[in-house]
Amino acid sequence: MACRILFIGDMHIGRRPGGLPADMDERPFRAADLTPAAALKRAVAEAIDKEVHAVVFAGDLVDSMDDRFEAFGPVEEAVTQLLEARIPVYAVAGNHDSVALSRLADRIGAFHLLGAGGRWESTVIEGDGTTVHLHGWSFPAKSAGGNPLDHFERPRRGTGASLGVLHCDLDGSDRRYAPVPRSALADGTDLDGWFLGHVHKPSFDALAADRPIGYLGSLSGLDAGEPGPHGPWLVETEGAGAVKATQIPLAPIRYEQEELSVENISGDDEELLDSLVDLLHGALGAIQRRVGGVACPPVAVACRFTLTGRTAHRRAIRAFLAENRRRIDRRGEVYCFVEKIIDRSESILDIDEIARGFDLPARLAKQITALDSGGAECEELLREGARALDAAVGHRRWAGVIAPPDAGETGRIRAILRAAAIDALEELLAQRADDSEAPPS
Repeated sequence: MACRILFIGDMHIGRRPGGLPADMDERPFRAADLTPAAALKRAVAEAIDKEVHAVVFAGDLVDSMDDRFEAFGPVEEAVTQLLEARIPVYAVAGNHDSVALSRLADRIGAFHLLGAGGRWESTVIEGDGTTVHLHGWSFPAKSAGGNPLDHFERPRRGTGASLGVLHCDLDGSDRRYAPVPRSALADGTDLDGWFLGHVHKPSFDALAADRPIGYLGSLSGLDAGEPGPHGPWLVETEGAGAVKATQIPLAPIRYEQEELSVENISGDDEELLDSLVDLLHGALGAIQRRVGGVACPPVAVACRFTLTGRTAHRRAIRAFLAENRRRIDRRGEVYCFVEKIIDRSESILDIDEIARGFDLPARLAKQITALDSGGAECEELLREGARALDAAVGHRRWAGVIAPPDAGETGRIRAILRAAAIDALEELLAQRADDSEAPPS
């Protein structure tokens, strides 16, 4: 006796995955192969293969009202396939699709929108010899206006399991996005589990508990800020108090992040670049082996690497990355490409020795020393840096690129200033070396 339900978190159909290569024509996949709509097709196939008793969406199926036309085709096709397999479909609306989803439900008659208009609604899902009572609430508009549990009536306990689906801001304080204290879900509802939408990072530990309460995460990662496995969750129940949730990682694109030390890279120019390529390809291969070999591997993996460690070859490494970072990939069952390389390595510079001089590099080295040691000069540099960052953030060219620093974020401001100063010092020293090697005119 069991009931199997496939829960699906935020899809955001209409949004293109971030970080895709500019030269898509040279890749063995198309952008359309990696979209949320492609992920939905995979999830539908999985639901049919697993012979689930229902599919439940936790909101934000559509990225915006303008995307409802793009979403209608994939959602209608998915619902049709599921109904042909005798699998009912339920959903709650989130803050992104409060209007669009209700219109989609009107056009697709068998698509059941639970809790429309911000009113709690319940339904019964029939399993194999057992039932599940499903409770849901939908955003009535783009904002929610408070805790939806204030109007939730604790259901009477039956023989089957009772589950809730909700799009909300767990333990949040912003009233616009349905803030719900975890304690209210755990102690105030008496349900056997809650499956939530809104936050795109899956709550692996919380959903692995005997009484799962947590975020499903996005069906497929949408950018590098959503790394790791994504996919729907298979929820199996055998009656009240017996709930098991398992993620099925079937997203067509996966984002991975790795730190790579460049401390051991050395040699002349050609040896140095060969070593760097070997380092990157080795990391790509490790990721490829880690994410492959599953029933439904991703089509592509977007890899973001952060270079760390101290090196005397930082300038050469940066020059190589500027020209070649988009050309490094690895083919195979899973295609891995470099989405971005962040250089957080440090040069092997004797800052104290450089600071003993009287030229421009020495002046800059003295400022780096001040940033490291603290004191009045450091505080003045931090104040000047904060003003400069505020001005940069306010410029339209950098809108949405540079996050504005808070007044108390001295550590972040110090790190930004120090990194910029090291970069400038390296460039000044390199220019001085070039000048000294140039033949006399």
